[in-house]
Amino acid sequence: MLNEIDVFCLKDLIPTFISCKNGKYTNDALYELQTLANEFGGEYAGKILVTTSGVEGAFKERAKELDIELVNAVERFS
Repeated sequence: MLNEIDVFCLKDLIPTFISCKNGKYTNDALYELQTLANEFGGEYAGKILVTTSGVEGAFKERAKELDIELVNAVERFS
């Protein structure tokens, strides 16, 4: 399986990994982001998942458990 990160930046000297998803996505998107952030950024790395649709229910709860910030790009930037 090929894992990728769309954006990497330093936010207040903390490595932050950002993954962008357009359309359908699964819980695998959360685990991919979690794995890469832990491997390359360590335990203090920031994790952000940007989507073009709202996130609800179990997906939202799991993101919270993994300390992944969810951003709905349509709502945030329109």
